Amino acid sequence: MLRQATTARWLPATGSRLHRALHRMAPLHIASEAPSSAPTAKPPASPENIRATISKHVATIKKQAGLTPAFWGNVSTTLAKCRTPEQLAATAPLRSLPMAWHSSTPAVQHEIVRILLATQNVETAMALVESAPEYPLHNRNVARLLGACVRHRNLASAGFALYERLLAQGTVPSLPVYHAVLLLALKANDPTRFHDVLTHMETVGVPLDAMCHGLAVRMDCRQRRFESALDRYRLMQRDQMHLNVIVLNELLDGLCEAGTYTDALEVFESAVAKVAKRGWNQKPDAKVNLSPEAKAKAEHDDKRPVNEVTYNIMMKLCGRQQRLDEVFKWYEDMKAKGIAPSTTTINTLMHAVYHGKYRSVDSEKVYAALATVGVVGAGTLFVSDLSEATASVAITASVLMSLGLGIYMNPFGVQKSIYPNETTAKEPVPAAMLRRLDEEEHIGRLVYLWHELLGYGLRPDDATYDIFVRTSVRKRHPDIAVATLLDANNPNSFTARRAVEKDAFVLPLPLETTIRLLQSLVSQNLLPQVDDVIALAYTSRGLTSITSTSPGRLTRFRLVPFGAPKVTALVLSRLLRLWLDEHYPKDKLHARIHDTVAFDVIQCHTVLDYLDTIDPEIRASFAFEEVQVAGNGNGVLHFNRARLQKYIVNLA
Repeated sequence: MLRQATTARWLPATGSRLHRALHRMAPLHIASEAPSSAPTAKPPASPENIRATISKHVATIKKQAGLTPAFWGNVSTTLAKCRTPEQLAATAPLRSLPMAWHSSTPAVQHEIVRILLATQNVETAMALVESAPEYPLHNRNVARLLGACVRHRNLASAGFALYERLLAQGTVPSLPVYHAVLLLALKANDPTRFHDVLTHMETVGVPLDAMCHGLAVRMDCRQRRFESALDRYRLMQRDQMHLNVIVLNELLDGLCEAGTYTDALEVFESAVAKVAKRGWNQKPDAKVNLSPEAKAKAEHDDKRPVNEVTYNIMMKLCGRQQRLDEVFKWYEDMKAKGIAPSTTTINTLMHAVYHGKYRSVDSEKVYAALATVGVVGAGTLFVSDLSEATASVAITASVLMSLGLGIYMNPFGVQKSIYPNETTAKEPVPAAMLRRLDEEEHIGRLVYLWHELLGYGLRPDDATYDIFVRTSVRKRHPDIAVATLLDANNPNSFTARRAVEKDAFVLPLPLETTIRLLQSLVSQNLLPQVDDVIALAYTSRGLTSITSTSPGRLTRFRLVPFGAPKVTALVLSRLLRLWLDEHYPKDKLHARIHDTVAFDVIQCHTVLDYLDTIDPEIRASFAFEEVQVAGNGNGVLHFNRARLQKYIVNLA
């Protein structure tokens, strides 16, 4: 009875207000199924509606009637809705009215400034702000205006004046404002103002964040104060701040220019240690075109501690220091961290191979040591029991006999392997052998890098071909350069590119590199490859800078840069035959010759002597008395029309 009475006491009376309200409420499960009456988001206003509303506002402003605070509130509300390019363009009639700026409220002015910045009218926005001292400067608006000044070319002074105006009104700038004005000072290369901003931050008690430190590092690097930049970097490391990879690369590049290898290695290793390695069987992805996904990945890569540029800078420094092993160590580490190389990376590595260090040895000490070993070995054999050292004696004897047999059977081959170039000054044998071993190692690394291009789907640029050929020549392996670049199976070779590009193909080698390659081939008597290179250069417009044709049909080849008379004679012979095949083919009759050919050479009489051996037929078309000597043996060899006519008739 007590429970029933208690329950009945809490129930509302039948005719009470609460009972009537509860009676009208729907059950919980029914109410959940009822359609919601909550307001839904309105679709954005169309450009037509915006334009119509703006037209009404413009008409009201021109009448100068009803310009109440409520009206300006409606104007600011309309402008705040404008976000898309079409909507922003629709506000132009309103923005062009001076009264819309000078007689409106701060809310309208803020929206006009926002729209002007969004439509890239930065100068107009800054002019309006400067012309209105009553315009309220807030940190958000000032940061936005200063950021626009950073992106503009000639608004640094206006940006600094705006910042001073903000300080004059007693406002403490926010961090975005400090970031923008520091970046503006960095862009203007104004270290004094940059230092003043940092001092003001310290005065008002605003701590420097990672971005402020990074901008200070960049300013120090541009002023070549690398020690100061390094100290600030160490301070960031102590405070566990992350340095943006772009700033890190600028710091590393500065240390690389200064040649401070130890400091650069400290910065680089601390950054690399933050990147996890991939599994041993996971290769980095090849480079692809910048699709939207690739752009998003690139933006994500900017947040990584290091990127490809970081490794390139460090490998360039190691290459300059002739630390070839460390160059390839960091290259393999880069791939292990999932960072794919680029053509620039391969070029950097090839430059490192080009500057690769050769080991040195004192040949006199080697000879003395060999003599000592021979005497000691002979004495040991005399006093010892040969049965106890039969194996060692046999091995030593077999090695010596093999060397002796090789020298006896093919002395020229042994000499050629140690001294591949005929014109190179002969080094002592121990030094020459050690240098040749180093060259073999370097050329192996070079060929490996060439294949890396193909492995990652990279296309070499002109600098790649240039450094590849120059390195092959420096390491005395021009044959490898020619064989590689004329390999039709490699899509990066000259032969493959020419088959694809047809007549549009132009030899990407500079003339100086082509000459060095020909000189190296001639010094090793690789004459078939000399013919291949000259034919490729001539037919691919690689020798146009030394060829000229006058209106009188005088074709002149300037062969002075080729230097050595033997090289000049070979090039002259091959070029003349190629020129004749192009202008006077053998399968056609030529009744009359209208051309004259001339060659500018050095040591012209020596060149003719070499032509006697290399190409007697061509030599017979030149006469000593027709040589125009300019001094010091330099002169011009003429192939006149009569001799040219006779030569072509003989060929026919």
